[in-house]
Amino acid sequence: MSTLSDDERFAAMIAAEFPDAVFHGQPPHSQASPSTQPSAQPTAPPATPMIAEPPPAPADAAPVIEPISVAPPPSVDPGLFRVWTPPEEPEEEFVPPPTPVATPWSTEGKVGVGLIGFAVAMVLLAAFGATMPLWVAIVSGAALFGGTALLLRRLAKSPPPDDDGAVL
Repeated sequence: MSTLSDDERFAAMIAAEFPDAVFHGQPPHSQASPSTQPSAQPTAPPATPMIAEPPPAPADAAPVIEPISVAPPPSVDPGLFRVWTPPEEPEEEFVPPPTPVATPWSTEGKVGVGLIGFAVAMVLLAAFGATMPLWVAIVSGAALFGGTALLLRRLAKSPPPDDDGAVL
């Protein structure tokens, strides 16, 4: 059974996890000696803080930054708390998977892309002010719908061979 209170155990855990932390006032890892047992009377806080304030600098001098002394981490029984820091893992170099071999386009795919390309070209010509007969606009619309249907049909009938669907 541990003789530390919950507050002392928590302070020891924080001191072990964050050794560079600055404690204001009494450091949490200092053990009370048997001669200084806590009494029932509340005690006043210590008159001198653990971190001393530097003397005020003259008005024309640049501010001086004083180093802060940090108390060493205490020796804590590891059975008192769980350490949440993940263990260090060795660095492994990333090796990308091999790229899949590209398959050539089928005739159906080439025709579908050509039909959609023709429709897009006619729309761009019309957008830039070119005049065209009505039958070209009708053929362009049919090419757009036909090319889209052709590519969607091709997609539905031949999914990639290594595709097993959406796997979460």
